[in-house]
Amino acid sequence: MSATNEKDRVVLHTAHGEMTEEEFDALGDRILEAQDRGDTEEAMRLLKLIPLDPDYGMALKMFFGKDEILEDGWDLTEANMKFGEGWLDE
Repeated sequence: MSATNEKDRVVLHTAHGEMTEEEFDALGDRILEAQDRGDTEEAMRLLKLIPLDPDYGMALKMFFGKDEILEDGWDLTEANMKFGEGWLDE
């Protein structure tokens, strides 16, 4: 995806490609709509399309371990970019 104007600016690199600010906002709206419907499973599924904050990911690793992070299915793209691909094994 190439950024052509400010509204199309890439704000996140995800396991599924790049996400613009507009796409991020739309996904946030979908998460809130699922929560409002009481559909926690769908809200969590959508939430995991957003890369896990690297520092939060590191804290989860320290408290719960690598396996818990991997089993939960978080998008680790941003954490891998910050800490390197093998950060969960260190």
